[in-house]
Amino acid sequence: MSGSSALIINVPELRKRPIDVELNEAPSCLDLEMESGEFISRVTGRLAWRWIDNKAVATGRLSTRIKASCSRCLRDVELTVAVDARLVYSGEPPAPAQVVEIGMDDEGVTHFKGDEIDANEDVRAILLLEVPERPLCSESCKGLCPQCGADLNEGPCRCVLADQPSPEKANWQAQIEALRKRL
Repeated sequence: MSGSSALIINVPELRKRPIDVELNEAPSCLDLEMESGEFISRVTGRLAWRWIDNKAVATGRLSTRIKASCSRCLRDVELTVAVDARLVYSGEPPAPAQVVEIGMDDEGVTHFKGDEIDANEDVRAILLLEVPERPLCSESCKGLCPQCGADLNEGPCRCVLADQPSPEKANWQAQIEALRKRL
């Protein structure tokens, strides 16, 4: 992974003073890729880094845009992916009961070694987790007809109309049902 140098934090410097990071990175810098779609705008936002209780804590908001296919009607849709980020890093080794040496433990704390924190992978992960599994062009999307494939957002399809009984047939079915009830 290539990574963004803005997301590599110098720990001795952070211990002295807060560090604010303005992010404006191409998706490729964070290795952002999707199976069925693409990231179409830069990752922007701000992370405020602070040294609190012997831990590096970053908070902020990150956003980007994606292009994908609506999971119901298959139209192309552009969506904003935005996330409130909170990252916590500790240079202390994890508790003995934890197997993790470097990486995130069960409490959401990422353990690191050395004088630098590389937040690239964590930022990548939180953005990917915000990408909808089934993107929609709108909550009210009607999707495609399962028989003919017509886009139901544009109106009813002909096969739905063909499946509806004619008034004569509906009357005939009602008469048979009435006879059944009498028997």
